[in-house]
Amino acid sequence: MTIVFEGAPATGKSTIARFLAEHYGYVRIPEVNELFPDRPSPEPEHWYCQRQLDRCRMAAEQHGSVLDGDPLQAVWFNWIHPERGHLRWADALDFFRQRAHCLLVPAGYVHLHIDEATRYKREQVRETIRGHSADQFRDKWARYAQFTAPQTALFSAMQHTYPNWVVSIQAAEIESTVDKILNLQWADPPAAADLMDWLQYWLNHHHAAEFQ
Repeated sequence: MTIVFEGAPATGKSTIARFLAEHYGYVRIPEVNELFPDRPSPEPEHWYCQRQLDRCRMAAEQHGSVLDGDPLQAVWFNWIHPERGHLRWADALDFFRQRAHCLLVPAGYVHLHIDEATRYKREQVRETIRGHSADQFRDKWARYAQFTAPQTALFSAMQHTYPNWVVSIQAAEIESTVDKILNLQWADPPAAADLMDWLQYWLNHHHAAEFQ
């Protein structure tokens, strides 16, 4: 069984994924930037999408795994931030549609969220530990200032369409959050083609700016 964790930065995705790996025997599959730190330059057009399929393969090879970040991130991230991506979101979706047999549809999605004041403090501490300056932190925070609301809107819509397959959880103390996750009763997942049809329809009918 594979579970996907998603959410804005500093909502606890990696912390919870590591906790499940350390205490419950899951295998954590890190995000692309952690798993493949040596990105080519110039980066081939579909390099990032292909690495997501590599992550899917790694997860599928395990009896129980957690994907630390959504494999379809390249689709909705480019929808939120078209000015920052290498691809149009529709092109990223076409890439995955053509390789649907390689895309792992998980047993469930967990979208984590916390209040923005708490997330700000967490992100500030995390960037300080990484050795980044206050100016670097503020620049990063500004880049993601318009990220949370459209991402939340998308996953809320997914949850409405696929109840008990997509679940939204407010991340609190780690043990209680993990306990909620372990006691979830997952609905049957959609087929990859159906999920991508829904995603294309929803993104075509909404603009990230309307949620910002």
